[in-house]
Amino acid sequence: MKASPNVTCYLNCSVVDIVIGEHESLVRELTVVNAAGKRSTFRAKQFVLACGGLENPRMLLNANKVRPNGIGNDNVGRYFMEHRVSFPGVVLLSGGNADLRYYRRNGLPSGDYVEGSLHLSAETARAERICNTQFSMEQYDGIRTQGDASLSKLREGLKKFISGGGWMHDFNKHMGNVICDIDSVASNIARRVTGDQGDTSVWLLKSEVEQTPNPNSRVTLIDEVDDLGLRRINLNWETSEIDRYSLVRSLELMGEEMGRLGFGRVQIDMDDNPNAWSRFDSWGFHHAGTTRMSTDPKNGVVDGDCRVHGVGNLHVVGNSVFTTVGTSNPTFTIVSLSVRLAGHLKGLLTA
Repeated sequence: MKASPNVTCYLNCSVVDIVIGEHESLVRELTVVNAAGKRSTFRAKQFVLACGGLENPRMLLNANKVRPNGIGNDNVGRYFMEHRVSFPGVVLLSGGNADLRYYRRNGLPSGDYVEGSLHLSAETARAERICNTQFSMEQYDGIRTQGDASLSKLREGLKKFISGGGWMHDFNKHMGNVICDIDSVASNIARRVTGDQGDTSVWLLKSEVEQTPNPNSRVTLIDEVDDLGLRRINLNWETSEIDRYSLVRSLELMGEEMGRLGFGRVQIDMDDNPNAWSRFDSWGFHHAGTTRMSTDPKNGVVDGDCRVHGVGNLHVVGNSVFTTVGTSNPTFTIVSLSVRLAGHLKGLLTA
């Protein structure tokens, strides 16, 4: 960028207002504050907002001096999507250990990593009417499976009963878990007896499931402001029942296929809590959808050229314009959209 003759980069500066004209649908200028608190005004023919899936809608909603609800339509901030990361079960291998290292994170000397993943075919996902889901794995030596946990509960219940306590009310549930998981339970008992702490042939599944667009999953603003005077974000992240069902059905189909091949089986271990699918729920830090693209302003914030509907010279780029989020990292798509937008703007400025 230093060598570029037509790029000037201002560091340690924050945009605090997007000023739109009162009588025309054009952005007139940006108000910027530097680290010393000095305010400056920047004017241009075209403006591009590229601050990410949370800050893009925040900037539009904060720009409310002329338009009380901010710049853009009612879809600004809606359809927030993320890559929900869960650990919903384990793969129990048959016939000894297998090398599944391809499906875990493999570090490279550069500091990067390579990780293989399992997916349903596109045809199967369409036939099942479920969202995209991907799985990777981590070997989990000494993992306590559902059957192991239930065996411990049965021991505790039996001790309590022998000591004069009542019979455990959930005996059937825990006995069922032990029976269904008897191969893993027996293997772990044998390892504890013999002292063998080698590979357990148990692999922990990590999943990322595509989130369906949901208008109620939304970024709004609260009255509290930051040091620059901008209102802070309130995030209401809502997933849908189809998202959870897609994960469960994908696990079932993968388990059926592993059983058919004699490779092993899948044990599903998910919580009933709709906001916590597994004990280790996390997220991918891939915020998307909050200024989604659509040719119709009723369904989105920007058009096919990333221009904000109803504003002639303001564009938004980044994964906030995604209409769906898939399961893969968004970086390549963001870069592609940015290059495409750059070409479009060059055409506008040289026309």
